[in-house]
Formats: sequence, C-alpha cells, structure tokens
Amino acid sequence: MSKIALVTDSTTDMPPDWPGWNRVHVVPIHIQFGNATYREGIDIDEATFFRLVDAEGAIPKTSQPSPADFADLYRQLAADHDAILSIHIGAKLSGTYHSAVLAADMVKDDITVYPFDGNSGSIGTGFMLLEALEMLDQGKTPEDVLHRLGEIRDG
Repeated sequence: MSKIALVTDSTTDMPPDWPGWNRVHVVPIHIQFGNATYREGIDIDEATFFRLVDAEGAIPKTSQPSPADFADLYRQLAADHDAILSIHIGAKLSGTYHSAVLAADMVKDDITVYPFDGNSGSIGTGFMLLEALEMLDQGKTPEDVLHRLGEIRDG
C-alpha cells in the first residue's frame, strides 16, 4: 500500500481529538501585527493573538503561505511518502491553494502532489480531511479521494 501524506493550511479547523488529525501536516498562514509577522500555530497561539488584537486595537493582516513554504514541507514528506494530497481553503477565499499548486510544480521531480481546492474553509475543509483520512485508511488511491472530495465540494 502506498504511503500518502495529507497536507492542509492553518485556516482548516478540525478538533484535535478527531481520529487521524495528528497525521495531517499543516502549513501556517502568516499573521502581521504592525511590522511583526507570525506563523499561525507556530510563532503565535490563540491567546497571544487575542492579546495582541486587544493591545493593538486593530485586526491584523494575513497572507497565504508562500510556494516555498509548501515546497519545503513537500520535500520533507517526499523522504517517506509516495504522494501528497494537499487540501486547502477555497481559491476564491485565499491565494493559499495557488501557492500549493505552484509548490507542487516545484517538487514534481521529487514527489507527486495533488493540490485540491476545497472551495471552503474552516470546518468545511476539516470534514474533507476527515473523509480523506478514512478513505486512505481503506486503501483508496489519491485519485479516488480527489473524486470523492470533488463530489462533496460540488454537492
């Protein structure tokens, strides 16, 4: 059986006690307060985020991960995976999916990456990841998973 990695971005919400969440690799979005930039979930946690919002009196700016952010993770995963399913916030909501597509092209000689535009965000993307985890555990191929996720997305 192939070993398939699952990747998403930090806009995805999935309760930490959901089965398999610890098997999902997360690329953080960037959060900017003034001149300081933080990677969500790495350099800044929720408590610090809300403390800074209160202290700054303004909502911070955000930006999608860069293609290099994705490519770095994809290359790391290539060492012990056969392919990567990269499931993201909708392209109409963020440039994150496009960064993942560019990164997939950057690493195409190292590993096959299947970027997927979830056309959703937050818990909607989380449910798609849960479906992908269950299907991969049943031995389904990345193509099978993408087909099913497309059905869910396109409803």
